[in-house]
Amino acid sequence: MPCRWCGRGWWRFGNNGYEIIMTQNEFALHQLKSLNLEVASIEEVQKWAKCIQIPIVATEIIEGTYICRARRGKGYIRWEDVTYRPAKDCTNLQRASLPGKTVLYGVISDDQHHLENGRAIGVAECSKLAASGKDSVGKEYISNSQWIVKQPIQTACIVSKDSYNGVENNVLLNVIKSDFIAKFGGNQEAINLASFVEGEFSKVVKPSCDYEYKISAVISDLLLNTYDFDAIAYPSVKMGGQVGLNIAIRPDTVDSKLVLDNIADQCYYKNGEEGIVEIERVFYVTQQCYWEENQISKEIIAEKIGLKTLADLPLIN
Repeated sequence: MPCRWCGRGWWRFGNNGYEIIMTQNEFALHQLKSLNLEVASIEEVQKWAKCIQIPIVATEIIEGTYICRARRGKGYIRWEDVTYRPAKDCTNLQRASLPGKTVLYGVISDDQHHLENGRAIGVAECSKLAASGKDSVGKEYISNSQWIVKQPIQTACIVSKDSYNGVENNVLLNVIKSDFIAKFGGNQEAINLASFVEGEFSKVVKPSCDYEYKISAVISDLLLNTYDFDAIAYPSVKMGGQVGLNIAIRPDTVDSKLVLDNIADQCYYKNGEEGIVEIERVFYVTQQCYWEENQISKEIIAEKIGLKTLADLPLIN
């Protein structure tokens, strides 16, 4: 007996009349999985992504929360230096944004009393040294800006039942996973969808293969610009799901609900698998002044990363 599409899925006539064999969610998921992302158009991805009910955990980032954002380089003192890129300059696909659109990428630490966790994720996400592998050697300047939430931010969290199983040092992730299981634990279709969606947000992508971001970027665009969430949160790929969450925030939300507090100049010293991030000074935006940090000596830094001196470490530009 031939199958037919009717409303919410594919149906066929059986002994007890018409019975569904594949729901709309299942069929759209099958189509998305079948796409060759290197050649598929963004419009084709959008066609099928719009057909799925994206299983997310909705949460609210409360007033007073700090969001960290990393950028390579140092000496930044202006809002324009550390905020989202102008949309006209965004020509490539990114994990949570389409070409021609922009978001502010940042990090929420899993413990607001230990913002160094957020700084660590920021370094891992944008450092050339970190991206070069465990054997890389050098020093690299990476700024860290801290933004304060002044109005609640409505956030869609990308998570699944099995997100980073075994990670215990991420309170945020584990709370969101518990909420997901409470909401979708008895719904296998939602569990399958969430596993696929999270996989798109957590896969490792080479710089030359930005087409691999098509599905996560399209889903992000739907959540931010069709379903009107302020932000999307998802575990850090490069930190293996530890100590916090990445967050992508709509530019109008940045403008209206965040205030830039300070910008820290940091240096990342790395010798193979040993590394340390040292804050050199902090620029406070409201006061328009620098605060010099009590730095540990270069001798101690060298010792911590297994060197006699830092003099020979190459500067990574």
